[in-house]
Amino acid sequence: MKKPVVTDIKLPKEKQDKLNSVMRSIKSEYRKSIYQRHTIGRCTTCGAIPTKILSFDVEDAKLIEKYCDKCFAKLDKNERRR
Repeated sequence: MKKPVVTDIKLPKEKQDKLNSVMRSIKSEYRKSIYQRHTIGRCTTCGAIPTKILSFDVEDAKLIEKYCDKCFAKLDKNERRR
């Protein structure tokens, strides 16, 4: 399998601050997850706001995963160990 293509999610500071503000104001975890899933998505590993998109070509399909900086750093560190 080829290496994944890594793309940064470019979210302006104002929009990121607004998203974080809205997320803090929502009390229900269920509603938070729905809102986040429909606005920017969630980190594949921990559910935080993602900053990176990894796309893998798998046979006739493309697998797309989103990661936050913290989880992406763990992935990158594990990849260097191999």
